[in-house]
Amino acid sequence: MKIFMLWQYYDEYLTRYAEEHEGIVGMGFSEQREALLDDHFAWPGGLSRIMREQGHDVELVIENADWMQIAWAKEHDFVPPSHHLRQRIVFEQIRQFRPDILWIPHLTEYLGKFVAEVRPYCRKVISWVGSPDPAHLDLTGVSDLIVPVSWMLKERHSQFNSVTVAKSGFDVDVLGKLGAVKKTHDLVFIGQVSPYHRQRARLLSLLVNNHTNMEVLPFRLPVGRLPSVSEALRIATWQAVKKGNLREAMNVVRKGCFPTEFEKACSTLARVATPPVFGLAMYRKMAASYATLNINADVVIRRAGNMRMFEAGGVGTCTLTEQWEAESGLFEPETEMLTFSSDNDLLRIVGGMRENQMRLSAIGKAAQTRTLNEYTLAHMFDSIKPVLKL
Repeated sequence: MKIFMLWQYYDEYLTRYAEEHEGIVGMGFSEQREALLDDHFAWPGGLSRIMREQGHDVELVIENADWMQIAWAKEHDFVPPSHHLRQRIVFEQIRQFRPDILWIPHLTEYLGKFVAEVRPYCRKVISWVGSPDPAHLDLTGVSDLIVPVSWMLKERHSQFNSVTVAKSGFDVDVLGKLGAVKKTHDLVFIGQVSPYHRQRARLLSLLVNNHTNMEVLPFRLPVGRLPSVSEALRIATWQAVKKGNLREAMNVVRKGCFPTEFEKACSTLARVATPPVFGLAMYRKMAASYATLNINADVVIRRAGNMRMFEAGGVGTCTLTEQWEAESGLFEPETEMLTFSSDNDLLRIVGGMRENQMRLSAIGKAAQTRTLNEYTLAHMFDSIKPVLKL
C-alpha cells in the first residue's frame, strides 16, 4: 500500500534543529528526513517507520521543513512558483507519488480546496484530528477519520465512512537513545503557553509564586516581563512622542497599570522560564524529573488522553494532571499517575514531592509498564490497520 503522510512540525523546532545540526541542509531529501526522524520529535515519524517495516510504501512529508522540501524539489527538477510555495511542492509530491492513501492532519490549508485538487492523484483520503474541531475545519473529501479519543469531533462522526480511535503511541526507540537518566528535578513543565492555555498559565504561576521546586520550559510564551507603572509611562511617552504610535502607547500603559490575569501569569513565568526543549532533549528532561505537570488546553479541561501522558509514562516519569472525566481509565490514579482537583490540592501534592520521591518513582515505573504494554506506536498501528485498506 502506498501511503503519503503529510505533517507539520513546530517552525521553532525545525529552525533550531537545522542550526544545531551543521551540514543537514546540504544532505539529500531522504537523508535529511531520516536524520530528523532520529530526533523523535513527534509520533508520525516513528509510525511511518513501523508502517514501512510492515511492508507499506510510506512517504512522510514535513511540509514546513523548507530546507527539506527545497532539497526534494531540486532532486526532482521541480521549480515551484513563488506564491504558495509550500502547497505547490506538496501538490507535486502527491502527484508524482500517486498514493493509495493520502493521510492529512488537521491543517486547514491542506483540507477542503486542496483535497479537491489532489483527489485525482490518490485513491482515498483520511485525516487525523487531534484537537477540538475549529468551526472552519473543512473535511469535505475525507472518507475516514482517526482521532486519539472517542469524544473528539463526536458531532461529526456520522459524515465519515469510519471513525477510528487510535491513542497516540510512545516510540520505544526513544528508550534506547536515552539510556540511563539520573533524576535531578522534582517536577518539570514542558509545553505551550498561549491564549488557549489560560488555566495552564494561571496554575503554573501559582506554583512559581509559592516557590515550588519546579523547572518551567514554556513554549511560545506570548507575554514577557510586564513593565512597572513608571516604566510603562516612560515607554508610552516615547511611543507617542517619538514614534507617533498612540495605540501602542495606550497598550503599554494598560499593561503596566491594568494587566490582565493572563498577562500577569505569563510575566511571572517569564522570570523563571528556561528555553524550551524538543525531541530527544524533551524526553531526556522529562526522564530526569520525578514528575511532569500536565495541564490541558482550556477547551479540553478535565478530558484525558493527550500525548504528554504517554510520553511521560514511556520514559518512566509520573504524570501530575487535572482530575478528569473518565475516558476509559488510561492510567490508574494514585498508582500510575497523580491527579489534583483544586489549587490547594495541587500545592499540597507538589509541596510534598521532595519527601515522596520513592513513591513518585514507583508511580512512574508503573506508568511505564502500562505504556509499554498498551500505548506504543506498535499498538497505535494495530488500531489504524483497518483504515489502511481500500
